[in-house]
Amino acid sequence: MQLLALIFLAFPQVASALNLVGLGADTTMQDIINNVSANLLVPAVPVCSAIFVGGAYVYAISNGDEQKKSLGKDLMTGAVIGLLVIGLAKGILNFLVFFLYG
Repeated sequence: MQLLALIFLAFPQVASALNLVGLGADTTMQDIINNVSANLLVPAVPVCSAIFVGGAYVYAISNGDEQKKSLGKDLMTGAVIGLLVIGLAKGILNFLVFFLYG
C-alpha cells in the first residue's frame, strides 16, 4: 500500500489517469486506457517542443561549426520524429481500444 501511495505521489499523471475518485463499478477498462494515454501524451508535446527549440538554438549559434550544425539538425529531427511516434502510438491505441471495447 505504501508503494502504491509513493507511485501516486511521484507520478501525479498516473493518479489522475486512474481517476481515483470514480474508480469503481462504473469505470471501464476503456476509460482507464484513455485516461492513461491522454495523461502520458500531455508532457510529451512540451518536451519535444523544448528539444526542437534547443536544436534550433544550437544550429543557429553554430557559426559554421559542422559538428554543432549536425547536433542541432539531429535534435530537431529527433524531436519531430518523437512527436510523430507518440502521435501514431496514440492513434494506434485509440484504434485498438475502439475495436476491443466498442
